[in-house]
Amino acid sequence: MKYTVKSGDTIFKLAVLFYYNWDLWPLIYYYNEDIIGDDPLQLQHGITLDIPVPFVTDVTHIGIEGDTSIKLSKKYYGISHYHREIEEANNWPDEIIAGNSYKIPALCSKIEIDAVAELRRDTHVEFNR
Repeated sequence: MKYTVKSGDTIFKLAVLFYYNWDLWPLIYYYNEDIIGDDPLQLQHGITLDIPVPFVTDVTHIGIEGDTSIKLSKKYYGISHYHREIEEANNWPDEIIAGNSYKIPALCSKIEIDAVAELRRDTHVEFNR
């Protein structure tokens, strides 16, 4: 989905608006780093951002040769930033082994997405599903 930054918006406010969790601001930032620039705290009024729609349930990944937690983060979340969440969900494996199952945790839940749905409606912003 596309979102045009309004006066007073912050990266943290947008993370709450879309994901209910300000800690997920990197999801917005790294998807839009080329538009936002080096400082995620300096959102320019009027720029248009891509807001990734997160999956809201855990998924299982069967390891293949060459997998790493960074590669899995990039594959499932679109950015490598969340590799530690994958590692933690799998009890910090030393390596990803081909053929083994690995949990890819959802970054937010449907309950969280639904909790801010009214706020998104009030501001005329909604995910395109």
